[in-house]
Amino acid sequence: MLENELLISVYSFFTGKPSFEYLETLEDCILIELLREKVDKLYEEFLEFNFIGRKLTEHYYIQNEIQTNNLRTLSAKENYKQLVTNHPELIKRISLGYISSYLGISQETLSRIRKQK
Repeated sequence: MLENELLISVYSFFTGKPSFEYLETLEDCILIELLREKVDKLYEEFLEFNFIGRKLTEHYYIQNEIQTNNLRTLSAKENYKQLVTNHPELIKRISLGYISSYLGISQETLSRIRKQK
């Protein structure tokens, strides 16, 4: 994720149970925590916030499905090209080790893909 993006553990947020995943920042950052109880209160007090919440949820699910399908159906080379095309700033800011892990490939495979450009 980059600046000003929403990050959520869907399972934890909606069930109130611990997440299956953890977050690690690669750069200094400021995080804003939003508790489920606060969101529910906003929904109750401001009906228009329900619309915003629904749109954010739709956006998150669409992005998640695209990412999941790409990682499952595209080749490693195609996934890397998608990442470079859609998020070139990430390539500049994140180490190749993290990129290869995200793509589910070894650093050696990623190096070969990058040389084929």
